[in-house]
Amino acid sequence: MRKLVTIILGVLVIANVSHAAVTHLSAALLSHLQNGVAFKNLNRVAQLPAVIVDVCANGNGKLADSGAKWEPTDVITDPALPRRRLIWAISDGDYFVVHYENGGRGHSYHFLVAKVDSAQATVEESWFAVGNKLTSYEDFLVALRRNELDDDTRYYH
Repeated sequence: MRKLVTIILGVLVIANVSHAAVTHLSAALLSHLQNGVAFKNLNRVAQLPAVIVDVCANGNGKLADSGAKWEPTDVITDPALPRRRLIWAISDGDYFVVHYENGGRGHSYHFLVAKVDSAQATVEESWFAVGNKLTSYEDFLVALRRNELDDDTRYYH
């Protein structure tokens, strides 16, 4: 009986931990993402506005380009290297969608959707989520529709 209770509790814990939910994404922002706006691929961190890099970068203000050298684990071999790395990013000029990974013991994949006021160089609106590594914006939209991302506010930074 004790073994059965342990198994049931284990299943409940796993189900609770693996449950993702998109609950903080505004309807207006979701509509903008899904309306077929012509987003342009941004392949390098240098193509992102500084305010977006500041939001995505680790404590030392760095974000590695996709495929570039970085610190993916909690064993730091070079303190000058970024702890986060760009996977992909797109923009329509006002809105930016950035998918990046965070190294360390709890390696994770993050998403930022932000509207930037380029005149003020500020982020007007933002949304964060975590999920699996996705290879494209199209995969991101599918994950949104399937509720496979988790936007719990503990992931906001």
